[in-house]
Amino acid sequence: MRRILGALVAIALSTTLLGGVAAPAQAHQRTPTTTTAQSYAALGDSFAAGYGLPVKSESDACLRSNLSYPELLNGLRTLKKLSFLACSGALTSDVIGGQVAALDASTRTVTLTVGGNDAGFFLLGCLQTTAGCDLAQLNDYATGALRALADPSVTVYLPTGQKVYSLGEVLAAVHAKAPHARIFLTGYPELFGERATVYGTKTACPIAVTDRAVVNTLTDKLNAVIKGSAAAARSAGIDVTYAGVTGAFDGHGLCDARTSFISTVLHPTVLGQVTYAAVLVGKGVAR
Repeated sequence: MRRILGALVAIALSTTLLGGVAAPAQAHQRTPTTTTAQSYAALGDSFAAGYGLPVKSESDACLRSNLSYPELLNGLRTLKKLSFLACSGALTSDVIGGQVAALDASTRTVTLTVGGNDAGFFLLGCLQTTAGCDLAQLNDYATGALRALADPSVTVYLPTGQKVYSLGEVLAAVHAKAPHARIFLTGYPELFGERATVYGTKTACPIAVTDRAVVNTLTDKLNAVIKGSAAAARSAGIDVTYAGVTGAFDGHGLCDARTSFISTVLHPTVLGQVTYAAVLVGKGVAR
């Protein structure tokens, strides 16, 4: 695992220094001819797209980054032909209604990070304003949304009108389009630590401890739904593996004990994306 982690860091550094495209290409040039590489599709939301990091193209409305975990994984030798479908702001409805259409029977590996926006993460921008957040509203919304993510018989719509689909329905849709694929369904990291000051400085943490606790608790509940949905789908015959990242990010949230893997826009930093990739490698997504 240390060797793989080092390779991922090297790819991230090369991508940062060389402008993005060169590092994965160089990694493929080193691929032994005896290695069987797998067609790989990356689905999901901004955590998979790499929101907040340098974008692949200024015209890309999805704000995909070469420093996202799908691009880092694509630099490893057993993955190829990356279909980078993840999009910032994506919902379960976007995955079912759009992203899965690009899959087919040749797809062998799928990574998926979705559910955060459906569960109310889209409301967290209020933490970055002087007005603050109505966390009671967030909790009220999340309670119903989490039920819908866990149970297809529960109907919930976002304030913008999109339906919250269950993760079971999402996994079934992926499997229907890519029946031979191994699916790796990720969780989300807790965004915040409990320190009074920002790591490495004497600056007071701008988010109240009580607010941080509410958001972290929501994340834990969402992860429980994601993990349970993966287990249920696996029992139903779908080849899906849950990849939890909370432990790997432990101590690395905003205002936490160690260097933050979460940026000020509440998304993984480059090191956070490397951590996602390393967790997925540990689950068998690539080598």
